[in-house]
Amino acid sequence: MTYLIVGTCFCLAGFLVVDLAATGWIAAVWALVGDGVRRWSPSQRRRWLAAARVLPCAAAMLFAALVVAPGYVWLEPRDARESVGPMLGLAALAAIALLVRGPLLAVRAWRSTRGIEAAWLRAADRIELPGIPFPVWRTRLGAAGFWLSGLWRPRLIVAGALLDALTPVELEAAFGHELAHAASRDNLVRLCLAGCPGALSLTRFGVRLEREWAGAAEAAADRRAVEGSPTAAVELASALVKVARLAPPEAGVMASALGDGDVGRRVRLLLARDLSQPASLVAEAGAWAGLLAPLAAIAALGLDPAVVGALHELAEHLVRRF
Repeated sequence: MTYLIVGTCFCLAGFLVVDLAATGWIAAVWALVGDGVRRWSPSQRRRWLAAARVLPCAAAMLFAALVVAPGYVWLEPRDARESVGPMLGLAALAAIALLVRGPLLAVRAWRSTRGIEAAWLRAADRIELPGIPFPVWRTRLGAAGFWLSGLWRPRLIVAGALLDALTPVELEAAFGHELAHAASRDNLVRLCLAGCPGALSLTRFGVRLEREWAGAAEAAADRRAVEGSPTAAVELASALVKVARLAPPEAGVMASALGDGDVGRRVRLLLARDLSQPASLVAEAGAWAGLLAPLAAIAALGLDPAVVGALHELAEHLVRRF
């Protein structure tokens, strides 16, 4: 039992160290390529930003699984009588706190979303709309606005007053926007990003990445809804203005509301016919290479037994010393 406890603490400490290092790495990469990424197409930004948000946690888990755990199993005698020292214990506790915090916040956000949805559905009637492949509910509560809920089985909740206020072409554009969110599984991605554990979630930079991702997701859905049509862009912009005026979106929920994000900026982009082009292959490859470099480095370390052994010896030395 002591062997397993000490080994688990080593893995948790390795997770903590690499998570902190990878968080700093992502901040440095963003400082170098962030301005360029903002000029990419919305779908490219959305993918890159989601990967940037989860990379520190992924790198830390990979390091614990490919480097720390094998080194401990190969080099640590099973009959060794070691105990968990102060430094190792504190590092393990800090890692546990980081690993638990994110999922707990995500569960709380998900439950909050389900509570709001249940309240709206109690005052709603299901309606049939052609071309909409998931349930649509018309609620008598105006705060609902245009609200796409659900992770695997989407459902759309729309305030009755808003349905009456939008013209048929505005409704078509609004439904196209929510269909784009459903096709991209943005609600599921939003929940995963919110629940991703690690030190990045405690920083303003982590919050900024999530905000940037949300903006890119809205821009991507807007672009997919209008499909390059100037008329559809104008109609969607008009729908956004009406939604913002009639039904401000709920904040901090795991769902996609038509009025999410900076509505003013979205309207300006739609009316200006946002023409941001996909990044060049070289620029995108360079940004992805910088982003994924820690994963490649950790995989290379795990393939070299000599390096794994040296890192284990270093960890042992530090634990004994402190």
